[in-house]
Amino acid sequence: MTGNVSTENNGGFIQFATRVDNIDKGLQGIKIKVRGNNEDYELHLRTKFTPAPWQYYSSKFKVTKEWTRY
Repeated sequence: MTGNVSTENNGGFIQFATRVDNIDKGLQGIKIKVRGNNEDYELHLRTKFTPAPWQYYSSKFKVTKEWTRY
């Protein structure tokens, strides 16, 4: 997924949902490539075992103006 996130009009988040089938059991994580405005951001992940809105896995990270992989 690619796109621009803006805080205009009270925005500031992006979301997508997808079904993932046939996951390689050897996988150990997720990689993201981001850049932004030198602020903290959070990544929230949900699975079929975390169906309620308050149930998710979360990780906070600092985003700089340079592209960074996490």
